[in-house]
Amino acid sequence: MAISIPPATRRRLLAIAILAFCAVSIAFPRPWQQQLRHTAHAAAHPALHVLASGRSVLLDLRQRLLSLWSATDEIQRLRHENRALREALARVTDQAHRTDLRLRNYTQIQDFAVARLHRALRLVPATVIAEDTSAWRRSVIINRGVRDGIVEGAAAVWGTSIVGTVVAVRQSAATVRLLTDSRFGLTARLVRTGDVGLLSGTTESDAHLRLRWMHLHPVQEGDLVVSSGIDPLIPPGLTAGQVQHASKAREPLFYDVQVRPLIDLSRLSELLVILPAASDADELLLEQQQSPPPP
Repeated sequence: MAISIPPATRRRLLAIAILAFCAVSIAFPRPWQQQLRHTAHAAAHPALHVLASGRSVLLDLRQRLLSLWSATDEIQRLRHENRALREALARVTDQAHRTDLRLRNYTQIQDFAVARLHRALRLVPATVIAEDTSAWRRSVIINRGVRDGIVEGAAAVWGTSIVGTVVAVRQSAATVRLLTDSRFGLTARLVRTGDVGLLSGTTESDAHLRLRWMHLHPVQEGDLVVSSGIDPLIPPGLTAGQVQHASKAREPLFYDVQVRPLIDLSRLSELLVILPAASDADELLLEQQQSPPPP
């Protein structure tokens, strides 16, 4: 009669046999086992090489990612430093511009005073406090008015160059119409020929002037245009601009002359208003009018 062995027992006996075989094989190695191990190593070598190469690639990728992360932080730091340097440069540039502007304003007062010492004139420094931004008007408002002696028709200058004339006056402010305003008009003279014409602004956006009624002598590019002195409150010899373009022939009766102002009138911040100083006769007459009547 056959002996019946339970399945669980058979599994245990099989495991014990396999373990015993492994133990005997380790204790007493045979040539075929060595060959089997060599064969297994040879078969696994490509896979091990691929795994080693993959590990090297992963380590290199990790190093590159760390370097990239460090470079990103460095770029961000440099961006902040660059922004701070640009802001500091803008502040220094603005301060230098303001300092240069104050120096030029002081210099232009001195230049005009030296150039006009022989004339009985009074200079009133003024600051531009507002400007007309209309497309067809170009004027500024200054912080000087009736109480400072400002009168309509007075010339406004920067250095020895005329920039406009006073057209409206209040107690503490006045409007100066600039050369480039289409309503501006000034009797001007060419320094080279002495010919006199009417200098006026235009409605065009390139801020040039037009010199009209020139017919005696041909006008050349580069000719200097100055005030003629015919206008009662505007001294002669104030620089108004330089000829930028002039027609070669009269069309049909007069030369077409374009004049470029020597000063950028869109950046005025301070200027001088020229007022005629009272003569000795005017002062004596004023004293007599203010003296009390005889008893």
